[in-house]
Amino acid sequence: NKSASSGVPGSDWALVNNKANKVMVKIHTALPMWHSILRENIKSAVDELGLETVFIDVTLCTNNAVNGLVNGTPTTYGLLKELDYLRTMGLKDRPMYIAGEGRNEICMQGLCVTQAHLISREDPQAQLRAGACDLNTFMFGKLCRTIGYNALDGKTDASVIFMQANLDHGAMPTLTINKADEINNPNTAVHDMLERAQS
Repeated sequence: NKSASSGVPGSDWALVNNKANKVMVKIHTALPMWHSILRENIKSAVDELGLETVFIDVTLCTNNAVNGLVNGTPTTYGLLKELDYLRTMGLKDRPMYIAGEGRNEICMQGLCVTQAHLISREDPQAQLRAGACDLNTFMFGKLCRTIGYNALDGKTDASVIFMQANLDHGAMPTLTINKADEINNPNTAVHDMLERAQS
C-alpha cells in the first residue's frame, strides 16, 4: 500500500513522480484471479454498505495487446462476462447497477452510467477547438448515460469550459467538489449545474 503522496494512481503526475513504484497495472480482464478478487471486494462493500450501485474504474481499457487470450477469451469478452456477473450481486428483486469509466462499444453493453473523457483534461483551448460533437451520445446515449470527469468545480475558467463541454457531449450535470459549502454557497457554474440537475 503506497502512501497518500503517490496521488491518483494513473495520473500523469503519479506516473512521472513514482516511476520506481507500480502505481497502476493493467490486468487482462479474462484472468480468473482478477474476477475472483474483484467480486470478493465488491461483494464485501455491497453487503457492508447496502449498495445498489457500484462504480468500477478503468472499464474502458479493453484493448487486446498482441491478441492475447486468457483461457481462449479476449479482454472484451472477459470484461462483459464480469459486468454480467456483477449485476447479479444486487438485491434479490433487481440487478445491481454498474457504472464505470469510459464509454465505448464494449463497456457500454454492461454499464448503465459511464464517466466520459474529453479530448483534453488539461487544455481548455484544445477542448474548445474540439467542438460539441456528441457522436458517442448519438450511438450509445439511449443505452448508457454519461457523467463528467474531474475538475468540475467551476472555480476556474478552465473548469467552466470542461463543465460545458461535458454538457455539450450529452453528459448528465456533473460536479466534482470537496466541501458541502460548495453546494450550500455555490459559485455561478455550480449553481447552474444544480439548476440543470433539478430540471
